[in-house]
Amino acid sequence: MSATNAVVEGHMEPAAPAPIKQQLLVSGQYLYEQFVVAGEEQKTRMAIIRDLIEKGADPVQIKGATDEMVKLAKKKDEANGVPEKTRGPKQATAMNVRTIFQQVYGALKFAPNELAKLGYTNDTGWLEARVIAKEALNHAGKVWNGHDVPTQAQKEQATLARSRAGETQAMLQATKENPRAPNESLASWNARIGQAAEKLVEKAQQEKIAEDALRLYEYALKKYDRTVIGVAMAMWHKHFQEVNDGEPEISEEEANALLAQAENAGAVQVTEETPAEETHA
Repeated sequence: MSATNAVVEGHMEPAAPAPIKQQLLVSGQYLYEQFVVAGEEQKTRMAIIRDLIEKGADPVQIKGATDEMVKLAKKKDEANGVPEKTRGPKQATAMNVRTIFQQVYGALKFAPNELAKLGYTNDTGWLEARVIAKEALNHAGKVWNGHDVPTQAQKEQATLARSRAGETQAMLQATKENPRAPNESLASWNARIGQAAEKLVEKAQQEKIAEDALRLYEYALKKYDRTVIGVAMAMWHKHFQEVNDGEPEISEEEANALLAQAENAGAVQVTEETPAEETHA
């Protein structure tokens, strides 16, 4: 039998053609070298983007390459001693480049008329293009990858879909962890699964809140000194007392413990009368 044919129910049929592999037009390494490491001239940067569009680089390749550029920059920072969970200078630069690159690419490819109306020409440089690219996309009603800007209803539907996806996953997990007992009615089993799923959803929400809080905490520690953090804690304490009519969303004991930590660290002094005004560096 020929390698190009297959026997199907006694009949000779052509084998399915091999899938066409898309040519790689841009890599993260290339973008890292051209936009993060080298001090490229503005026109050269713009020429790179225009050349990629002319060669047919699609948004999937652009996203893959720009994401890989950021990952590579992060590895370079870590190799230079930047802690794993800290954003280093090269990663910060690469993330900024990714945003601008995608917007300029998207405006050139999907909103060229709007871009031209804003004054774009082939002599427009990188810094100027970064200012007008986002505006051009907005005028065209597009995001950088060519998709239409979602309407408010679509955004709400997407949010609802994500929420329901989590609930569906919780139901599947609850069903697996709570098999139907012998002689248990279907109604009783469904009710039991529903209660277990609600607990799983609540747990996931609490974990998400804790994760967000930790991220905010780590950001504050990196960005602000003890004085600022201490004052902020005092202001939060006062806010909880005022907006909740004396009943804080966190317990009085927890709030006082947080404030005591700041006070012991020399960041802030708090009194009953002026919780956010007496501070010491």
